[in-house]
Amino acid sequence: MVVKKAFLLIVFVGMTSVLQGGQAQSRQEYPLNFVSAHHEAAHSVVAVLLADRNKRFALYDTVVFLNASSDQSSGETRFYPKRKQELLPRENIESLLCMIITLMAGRAAEEILFNESDCCSADYALACKYARDLECYANDYNFVFCFEDLIKDLIGEESNISIYQGIQSDEIVNRCLDVSRQFLTHHTKLLERLATVLLNGKRLRAQEVKNILAL
Repeated sequence: MVVKKAFLLIVFVGMTSVLQGGQAQSRQEYPLNFVSAHHEAAHSVVAVLLADRNKRFALYDTVVFLNASSDQSSGETRFYPKRKQELLPRENIESLLCMIITLMAGRAAEEILFNESDCCSADYALACKYARDLECYANDYNFVFCFEDLIKDLIGEESNISIYQGIQSDEIVNRCLDVSRQFLTHHTKLLERLATVLLNGKRLRAQEVKNILAL
């Protein structure tokens, strides 16, 4: 993840780099752009579906670069901070959780498709940063209640994802990855729909993503 200024907005950019010849043989059966498209589509689908609950960040745009070399493919999904406002602790907790879930969605999509992932280290690093920001809330009952409420709303009562007071940042990221994986399992049609359009190589703004997803 890097930070750029674009159109007077500070934009967080999630770069995906997919190298050919991952550990799972099944990855070699697909064009590299196919993997990148599903990775970026996952970030965007989750960001759009969590937009009302994420008070801090919003989707800006997403793209897959089709002019990559034969042994590498890449893409990016960019986010921008919403208008600065004073957030209640619960809103801040929920927004950070939503962003971690969104960041881990690319890896979750690859695991759903290939049973493994070459997770973008930048995605993981930024997710860990936000998780460390959440550690100050980890001993608060409201954190547990907020996370459980978010899980129930996104996945339903059948979720087996557990959370506890005093949880460490790395476990927060792991739990959010589990949420992303289960959440996307319920929305594979949206994932496929957006990935198919991204394979055209066109940069899609947030509203275009919403239109494609018919949301």
